[in-house]
Amino acid sequence: MISFYNEEAITSIQNDAYNSFSLLDQYDGEIGTCKKMIDLGKFKAEYQNFALVYSRYLHEANQTIVRNEKEYLNYLSEKNYPVVTVYGNAFVVEQKLEQPRLAMLMQYIPGVFIEAKTAAPLNILILAALLGIPARAHQEAWLALNQNHLAANIIQAMDQPQNFSQLQEKANILAKNFQALIQKMEQDQIMICDLQMIISKDGRLTIIDPLDIVDYSSAKSLFKNEIQDPTPDLRQFLQHTKSWLKNALDFCQTIAQSSTPTDLHAFVSVTPKALTFQHDAMTQKKKARSRVEMLRGTETNTPLSSLSITNKM
Repeated sequence: MISFYNEEAITSIQNDAYNSFSLLDQYDGEIGTCKKMIDLGKFKAEYQNFALVYSRYLHEANQTIVRNEKEYLNYLSEKNYPVVTVYGNAFVVEQKLEQPRLAMLMQYIPGVFIEAKTAAPLNILILAALLGIPARAHQEAWLALNQNHLAANIIQAMDQPQNFSQLQEKANILAKNFQALIQKMEQDQIMICDLQMIISKDGRLTIIDPLDIVDYSSAKSLFKNEIQDPTPDLRQFLQHTKSWLKNALDFCQTIAQSSTPTDLHAFVSVTPKALTFQHDAMTQKKKARSRVEMLRGTETNTPLSSLSITNKM
């Protein structure tokens, strides 16, 4: 395992990724509309603390998304937000005639991906994360197909007295982390568009993959010169994010204040209505565009519920 991350070590890993990309691209990973993330520990044991994040397509828009993500993460890191660490600069991981494919080397964080927009998936994923139960939350189809098995594992785990006590301690830590994030964004007067995070077993939260950072009140980007006002859909999208954070905080507090594991059983169920799946037609038309870009250009008669909330990277 590499225990120090100087420039030479990072460059060596980047070169290894470039030379082995055709193999790496075959590895299972978290696949989103625009990017893919691979745990490099599956490639080499000494890389177990690293992840490779790269654009799935060769459109210039995809390369821009990679560059922007690094800029946003750097901005949030400088302001002391709990964000994933990026090592080095964005680099070319594959050279194609039409367009180079950009990538970033990031810290690999074990845990459960959280980006639920409705209460039931959010609750079950927080429980899975704090109990250390694997869940492929970046694939809502997986959650729909495996919800009963996942629910049974959660109930079985938290019904053990020692596990339940530890669950409550970790939920209290996570509640404080959610509260701190909410307060800091309000204090800084910013909102993170398409807020996504990894929840670790110990109650830490780590922000990943921001698609933009906007003014808290006006919803205008801090990084783009926007002439037009934000669309109603984008404003609604950001309001969903605020509600999502409040729901996450409330549920963590509910866990911490529960008297018995049985009090939480009702929160484990996931109903079909709680899951929203990718709209295939929109995916094909917009695959080179980020979700926020879709919202910025969405007509006001397009309901938020028709937009993708499943792809993560």
